[in-house]
Amino acid sequence: MARTITELKVFLASPSDVSDERMIVGEVIAELNRTIAPHLGLLIRLIRWEDMVPAIERRAQQVILNQAELDMSDIFIGVLWNRFGTPTGEAASGTKEEFNLAHDSWTQHQIPRIMLYFCQQPANLVKKDELEQKLAVLNFKESVSKRGIYREYKTPEEFEAGLRQDLTHHLLNIKENGNSLKSTTTSSSGNQEQAGRRLSDTPPDKMVKIAATKFLAGRAAMETTLDYDFYIDEVPVTNRNYIHFLEATGFMVHHPGPEIRRALQYILSAARDRPDHPVTMVTWYDAQAYAMWMGKRLPTSLEWERAARGCDGRQYPWGNDFDHLRCNSHESGIKNTTPVYQYPNGRSPDGCYDMSGNVFEWVTDWADSPRFSSAPNSEKINHGASYNRTAHDLICWYKESDPPDLRMSDVGFRCVWTPPDNNIP
Repeated sequence: MARTITELKVFLASPSDVSDERMIVGEVIAELNRTIAPHLGLLIRLIRWEDMVPAIERRAQQVILNQAELDMSDIFIGVLWNRFGTPTGEAASGTKEEFNLAHDSWTQHQIPRIMLYFCQQPANLVKKDELEQKLAVLNFKESVSKRGIYREYKTPEEFEAGLRQDLTHHLLNIKENGNSLKSTTTSSSGNQEQAGRRLSDTPPDKMVKIAATKFLAGRAAMETTLDYDFYIDEVPVTNRNYIHFLEATGFMVHHPGPEIRRALQYILSAARDRPDHPVTMVTWYDAQAYAMWMGKRLPTSLEWERAARGCDGRQYPWGNDFDHLRCNSHESGIKNTTPVYQYPNGRSPDGCYDMSGNVFEWVTDWADSPRFSSAPNSEKINHGASYNRTAHDLICWYKESDPPDLRMSDVGFRCVWTPPDNNIP
């Protein structure tokens, strides 16, 4: 039976000084089209003004804007740094004209979803036209700040993370609202309504507070500082939790691939037979989508380690000596996952369960030295080891890495929450 695929048009407005960000937008959308979007029965199509301008022909920009059908796009992305763009007959620049068209459409029809990003990287501007362009950017930013629809970033990496987060939120929101392509807004602090869940000013239930402090991290137990409080899930995300997410969003259900259907059947079976066990057979992208839907995020590697071993550099969550009665490891002889609350004597100093054993857990960091590839940004880190690993791998500083699209029967995840006004990590 044929599956219906909904196409989302994304219009990108970006002057020439943010060419790196242009590439990032294309890469992130390609990634989402390979990973999250197919699960939701969606396909993202990127429209860029520069792609519509033949190298040997210069048509009026308004003609190009008309052909792009900007007001019929589902998402408008604008990226600005120092250049504001070339004036047109309708506005001070093409970027502003594009924004005006998008905002007029949003006011009337609630589409497109508007996402604006302003680079805060310092620049050496000395020429008069450079300063005028920068002033135009700042004036434009001030005008849109009153409407609460922009983010700031300092590095391409920060832009990429924010863009991926915003697009994923929107995809989930579309699906949970029955394919109603209606926009939500992003504030300057990054607060926004996520897929059916609004970021709260108070931590969700069953999360453990990890206080800002110095602590000993890594194999060498070097003194390290996390200068902010955060909250981490008391236990890994369970099969019951994950099935609720699938039912609410339709995630994975709409994916046409047989591999995904097999994974879905595995998770459905696990939820029926082992609802309180940690969910497995989820990719890093799946974990990220769940975290965003919950109004949370995946922990960083450093946050995960701090939550697992406390401040004193201990080897295991409970102390320095291994004890198979405090965790689910190879030595336990169980050879499968166990309920997430089964080992209260194995909790970390702050009260987290299953930080050693049961399942590995995805974190947000790319591996500096991937296990299976020499390419950078090819594998994501996971921590904590699992039921089929021995005592050495359960040490809190131990970590491995795997391709982010890989599904494994011993890898799950847990989430972190920080207040909405924190732009960390």
